[in-house]
Amino acid sequence: PRVATAESVGGPAYSSSSFEAAKAIACQGRQSFVHLNSGWAPFVPRLHTELRSALSAWAALKSFPPTEAPYDDFAIHLRCGDVLARGIKGYGVLPVGAMIALIPPEARTVGIITQDWESKCQPGKSCSCQCKRIVNSMAELIEKERKVTVKVRADFEELASWARLAFAPMGTVCSPSTFCLYPTLAAARGFWALDKSNNLFPAGEKVSEMMPSFNVISMPIAISYNSLHGGHRRGLRELGGGNIDNSCSNGMGESAVKKLTSTAWLPPLCKGEAGDAGDNRVRLHGGGCAPMGHARRITNESSAR
Repeated sequence: PRVATAESVGGPAYSSSSFEAAKAIACQGRQSFVHLNSGWAPFVPRLHTELRSALSAWAALKSFPPTEAPYDDFAIHLRCGDVLARGIKGYGVLPVGAMIALIPPEARTVGIITQDWESKCQPGKSCSCQCKRIVNSMAELIEKERKVTVKVRADFEELASWARLAFAPMGTVCSPSTFCLYPTLAAARGFWALDKSNNLFPAGEKVSEMMPSFNVISMPIAISYNSLHGGHRRGLRELGGGNIDNSCSNGMGESAVKKLTSTAWLPPLCKGEAGDAGDNRVRLHGGGCAPMGHARRITNESSAR
């Protein structure tokens, strides 16, 4: 991609060349994995505008979303399949209790934006079955705790998933993944979860200080696919499974489901001061209250893993 300059990304906020402008800004890092470079952070507010403009134009062209599957009030992205199978460091899942804590009480629908994992994983292998269990467990717990309707959105077109994430009016959660990073930057209220090493988007906290619509969840940290994946025998043992060819009936153990669906992060309404004893409410970088809670970084981080 071409390198951007301040002049090359100037001009009107909403232009017919929004895709080109967004690409130019994203290429500011001058390397293949631009999300690892913090040099383009000052351009992110403009990128937010250009991505929303571009996705709006795409949605109008495609008559998206369809009447029978409108945008959900709140969107949660889950990249499973390929990254779960390979156990890539930095990718993972925010504990579901923390996701629930971020859903506004007035939300009526929640969309889990995911992929057709069967096309990424060989049928019968453990990873596709584990993804199914993760999604089903998430949906069940969210519906139970929030009394909302949960829809699983596995759109085959990538821009459809981006649009659902960018235009969910009440919030968007991105567990660590490069796919959901950009639409979360474009979201009206985006939440980016940190992994333990914070190596996917090291500029995230800086960006959150510049752009109020982008929030970094600093506690709890995401549960890494490196520890929960089923691609290696060690990973399967940690999941409670047996071997690499496990079927859906035994491919993922209860210990992993419990980690992901822990209710330890279901907070009360935000009350008191940060740092109150025993307070383990969801913490955002920079202070203030998350929609349903905010607190100090607890010292025993093992409960978040």
